[in-house]
Amino acid sequence: MNFSAWLKGDLDPVIARVNQRIEDFTNLNQATSEELQVANYGLGGHYDPHFDFARKEEKNAFKTLNTGNRIATVLFY
Repeated sequence: MNFSAWLKGDLDPVIARVNQRIEDFTNLNQATSEELQVANYGLGGHYDPHFDFARKEEKNAFKTLNTGNRIATVLFY
């Protein structure tokens, strides 16, 4: 079974520091980014292959976020 959660940057100083570090090494403004997502796939778990950005046919994929299309994904293991 897979578990995941979205972490708001203003809920805890540790989350805010992780966001700041991402901003520092990517030079991307975290104010327009999505919340951090953490996931635990468990033993033998996996995440199906997918795109982290909206393709041409997915015109409204990020409309509710008001951020535009994704331009980067940062992974920590």
